[in-house]
Amino acid sequence: MILEEGEGSKRYCIKRKHVAIICAVVVGVGLIVGLSVGLTRSCDSTDGGQGTTQAPSHRPPTLSPPQDQGVCPASEDESGGWKNFRLPDFINPVHYDLEVKPLLEEDTYTGSVNISINVSSPTRNLWLHLRETRITQLPVLRKPSGEQVKVRRCFEYKKQEYVVVETEEELAPNDGKGLYHLTMEFAGQLNGSLVGFYRTTYVEKGQIK
Repeated sequence: MILEEGEGSKRYCIKRKHVAIICAVVVGVGLIVGLSVGLTRSCDSTDGGQGTTQAPSHRPPTLSPPQDQGVCPASEDESGGWKNFRLPDFINPVHYDLEVKPLLEEDTYTGSVNISINVSSPTRNLWLHLRETRITQLPVLRKPSGEQVKVRRCFEYKKQEYVVVETEEELAPNDGKGLYHLTMEFAGQLNGSLVGFYRTTYVEKGQIK
């Protein structure tokens, strides 16, 4: 009986030794791994940033070029009579010479217009309706004598759909003795908005025209 108990206790002691050995091995492996990771991070931080990890580069944002406003840019100027809905009664168009060149393949058009105008009151500004069309060159204005009047600027007043032409000098009333002549060149898009000069189609005998 004593021998059996001794052998049992011996076997029990052997099992406890095994557990102690296993625990020691696990702790040792953990220490080795921890030291290895710590040394690796230390080397990466002291190598002057020459490791594989690099800080992300920040590129400056790309700025889009400013939009071209053309020769008659939009303006909120309300210092003149163009802020009113109706055209002035002292500026009377008498005759229009209009030329329009549609480019159907590109859905665009270009053209020019020469307007004969009777001015009955002194003014530095002429304005007329314009919508979904842009002026491509500075307007040219001539007196009844044919002398050219210097144009200071032109702009669009979109609230009332006007293009306004401002001159350097005051335009004197012509009192029916000859007319002022305003020439403008323009361009636009042939779209489906049904406004101004536009493109449309119809069906005839099953064919789209």
